Amino acid sequence: MSAPTSIDLKQRLAPLRMMVMAMAGTMVVLGVIAQVILPEVELDATQLVIAVGLGLVGGVVALLTAGTFIRPLDQDEPNPLVAGLMRLQSATFVQMALADGSALVLFALGFVLPINAMAVLIGLLLAAAMTVLIAWPGRSRLRKARQLLERNGARCPLDEQDI
Repeated sequence: MSAPTSIDLKQRLAPLRMMVMAMAGTMVVLGVIAQVILPEVELDATQLVIAVGLGLVGGVVALLTAGTFIRPLDQDEPNPLVAGLMRLQSATFVQMALADGSALVLFALGFVLPINAMAVLIGLLLAAAMTVLIAWPGRSRLRKARQLLERNGARCPLDEQDI
């Protein structure tokens, strides 16, 4: 079996990249919805701390647990690139769920507690930024994923291509 080309890897990463951007875009859309729907409430420091904290906490948790979601490949894996990409994709979905989960709680709290819509928007934008920073499958993330996949001695050509 020949080594995959860089175009092949780019094509295989395209759906994952679209999903990361869609999840980040969802946070932006929810922030706009919050601006339109939530009632006007005076902004104070407590609301801002809650919004920033909930916007960042999921991303921080996803960042701290980044390596725990990628299982190493077996040495006798018939197609290590496909298996590695599938494990990277699964880990990325978990990390996106962690990064965006607390932001969704913030959005819901906007309807229950008197939280300023701008504070909700700031928290959701922080969550969107954290999602892209944590989950985007760029060179450094692919290099780290390759190290995690090759812990048992298997060979995975995940970051060898110039993507």
